[in-house]
Amino acid sequence: MISDKAQYLLKHHNPIRESLFSIMLTLAFALILSAYAYADQGKLTNLVVANLSPAFNPNIKQYTIPKTANCSVPVTATLADTSLKLYVANSQTISGATRNAWVCDGATKIDVVIYQNWTEVDRYTITPVQQQPLPPPPPPIDGKLTSLTVAGLSPAFDPNITEYTVAQPANCALPVTATVANPTNPNLKLYIASNPTSSGATVNAWVCDGHTSVDIVIYDVWNEVGHYTITTTGMMPDPNPGTPGDNNSGNNNGSNNNTTEANPSAEPNPALPALPVPASVSQAEALRFLEHASFGPTPALIAEVQAVGPAYWMAQQANLPKTTIDDALDINQLFSHQFLQMHNGQDQLRQRMVFALSQIIVVSANKNIYGNELIPYVRLLYKHAFGNYRSLLRDISLSPAMGKYLDLANSIKATANTSPNENYARELMQLFTIGLTQLNQDGSVKLDNQGQTIPTYDQNSLREVARALTGWTYPTQPGQTANSTNQEYFVGLMEPRPQNHDTGAKNLLSGAVAPAGQSLSDDLDSVIDNLFQHPNIAPFIATRLIRALVTDNPSPGYIQRVADVFVDNGQGVRGDLWAVANAIMTDVEATSAPTADSGRLKDPLLHVISMGRALNASVTDPNMFMYIFRNLGQQVLTPQTVFGFYSPLAPLPGHPELYGPEFQIYSPGLAIERANFIYQILSGQLGGSFSINTSAYLAVANNANALAELVNQQLMFGRMSNELKQIIVNVTNTTQGDSNRVLGALYLAAISSEFSVQY
Repeated sequence: MISDKAQYLLKHHNPIRESLFSIMLTLAFALILSAYAYADQGKLTNLVVANLSPAFNPNIKQYTIPKTANCSVPVTATLADTSLKLYVANSQTISGATRNAWVCDGATKIDVVIYQNWTEVDRYTITPVQQQPLPPPPPPIDGKLTSLTVAGLSPAFDPNITEYTVAQPANCALPVTATVANPTNPNLKLYIASNPTSSGATVNAWVCDGHTSVDIVIYDVWNEVGHYTITTTGMMPDPNPGTPGDNNSGNNNGSNNNTTEANPSAEPNPALPALPVPASVSQAEALRFLEHASFGPTPALIAEVQAVGPAYWMAQQANLPKTTIDDALDINQLFSHQFLQMHNGQDQLRQRMVFALSQIIVVSANKNIYGNELIPYVRLLYKHAFGNYRSLLRDISLSPAMGKYLDLANSIKATANTSPNENYARELMQLFTIGLTQLNQDGSVKLDNQGQTIPTYDQNSLREVARALTGWTYPTQPGQTANSTNQEYFVGLMEPRPQNHDTGAKNLLSGAVAPAGQSLSDDLDSVIDNLFQHPNIAPFIATRLIRALVTDNPSPGYIQRVADVFVDNGQGVRGDLWAVANAIMTDVEATSAPTADSGRLKDPLLHVISMGRALNASVTDPNMFMYIFRNLGQQVLTPQTVFGFYSPLAPLPGHPELYGPEFQIYSPGLAIERANFIYQILSGQLGGSFSINTSAYLAVANNANALAELVNQQLMFGRMSNELKQIIVNVTNTTQGDSNRVLGALYLAAISSEFSVQY
C-alpha cells in the first residue's frame, strides 16, 4: 500500500530511523497538551471593536479597523482565564471592560496583550487603516506614440509608421524621446532600448558593439500593444580604440585583433506543444500524477486531470502564458512573488519544472542580493522550462545574473599575473551538464579495467573551457560608455570584449578543438555544443530531474528511458525538455504502485505548500514567514551553495546504497522546527499571511471518527492508513475543546510520514 511505503521511508530510511518518528509523535502530543495550557487560558474569548476586520477569531492575531477622525476607539476584550493580566493599549484592563484606546499623535495601532506572571502569552494587534474608494479601472493603453524625437529620423514621425532609420552617431549614443497619449495611466509601461522610461523623457540609446537598432515598446501592464524600431545606417565606430590589451598576449596563438564583435541575441522562445486528444483517468491516477507535476493536488486540479488526462493537461499547462515579474521588485518582494506563484499559480507544471531546474542551474540570493540581480535568472527559467536544454545553457551562460554569481562576467584572458576565472567553467561541467564521472545511459557509473570510476574531465580540460569563456562583461547601461570591463548591470545579455578574450586554440572534451581565432560567441558555442553532445549529459540531467520531480531512487531502466528521450524526442531533436518532462511524468515507474525504495521526502517548501493547497489555505504575505524557511534551510531562491539546498548525490543516512538528498535539511532538530512551523499555520498564529478556514472541521469536531475521515479526505485525499486514522481518533477522544481536537487531528496528519513523503 502507498501508506505502508510512506511509513517505511520515514521510519526506516530516516537518519535516526524510528526514533525520529517517535520524536514527531512526542512533539505532536507535547504541542497538543501545551495547547490545553494556553489555548483556553492565554487567548481571548471575545474582542469587540466597531468594524473589526476580519471577524474575531481567537486564533487570528492581526486585525484592522477603518481610520476615522475620532482618535478614541472603544475596545472590549474578554479573557478565557480571568486570573491572567490583560492590557489594552498599554493600560491594565479588567476582562470584559471597555477601554478607550487612543490612535492619534503617533499611536498607529492598538495592542491587546495577555500576561501570565508577567510573561507574555498572547498578543492581538488592531491597526487603523485609511479606507479609500476603489478607483475606476484605467482605460486600455493606446499602443501608438504621439511623438518620437530623434535627430535625423527618416521618414518623419507618423504614429502609424513603426519602422525608421537614422544615421549612425559617431559617439554611439542616440538620444531618443518618445511620448505616449496617456502617460498617467498606471498600466502603461514604456521601454526604450530595453529600459523602462517615462513618457517624454530622453534616453541615450547605445548603438555600438553590435547594437544596430533601438526598440521603443509600449505595454499595457505586460501585454505589448505598440512597437517602433529605429535602425542605424552607416559605419559603426570602435568604442574602445587603443584599449590596452588589444594585442593577443598570454596564451593566444590566434591572429584575431578585432576590438568589436556583435552582441549576442537571446535564444528564441520555445514552440508551444499541440493539444493531444483528451483521455480521462481515474482519481487515483490523477492524484499520483499531480504529486509530481504540481506543488500539491487540489480537488479542482484532480477533477481537471481526471477529465482530460495527464498528457492533455500538461499541454494545456505549457500553453499558459509565462509568469510575468515586475522589474521593480526588491529581493523580498521577489521571494514573496515566487512563493505565491508556487502556492497559487495556475501554471503549476511550469512552477514545478522551474523549481527543479533552479536546483540544477543555481543562482542564489546569498550572493545576488538585490531583486534586479535575480529577476533575469528567474525569467530565463520560466522561458526555457519546456524548451531546449541547449538554449537554456546558452542563455544562462550569457546571463549577467549568472555572470555575477559564478564570476564569468569580466573574466579575462591570462596575463603575467592573472588567470581566467574557472568558477563558471567548473560548475557548467560538474553541475549543469555532465557531472564528475562517466555514466552509462542508464545512469550507472562506468568503470575502467581496474574497476575505478572514469572522470569526465580533468584540470587541464577545466582550464581550456575557462579560456574559451573569457572576454564577457556586463551589459552597457544606457547613456554610459562601453568599457573594456563594465560595472554590474543586469538588463540584457552580457557583451563581448574581444580584447579580453583568449583567441588561441582550446582543447575541449572528447578530442574536440575550438580553433584559434574564433570570436567569443563562436568559442561559447563550441563549449556548449561540446558539452551538449557529450554522452553523459542525457543520463546526468535525466537523473537530476527525476529525483527533483518523482523519486530519489529511480531504477536504471527509468533513467535510461528518460535519457533516451533527451537524446532524441522522437523527431530527431536532442535536449527537448518538454519531451523529457513528459517522459518523466508518464513513465511506468511514476504511474505504477510505488515500492519501498520509491518516492522522496518532501522539501520544506513542497511540504508546506502542498498542505496549504490541499486545505485551501489563503496566503497573502509570504514575507511574514519567509525567515522560517531560511531557518529550515530552504528560503526561496536562496540555496546555500551552487549545489543547491542540498547535495544531489547525498546518500540516505544509514543506507548508503540509496539516495536521500532531502534528508540533509531534515535533521532531528530541523524536523521538529518544521513541525513547529506547521503547528503555527494550523493554529492560526500567522494570521492572514497564511490562514486556513477550519469551520468544516469544527462542525464535526465532537465526532472523532468523522473528524479523522474529513482530514483523510481533505488533506490526504482518502489515502490515510487505518493505523494513522486510529491514532488520530484516539488522540481526539482524549482532547478537550473543539478547536484543540481539530488542531490535533490536522497536525498529526500533516506531520505524519504518510503526508511528509511524496509518493
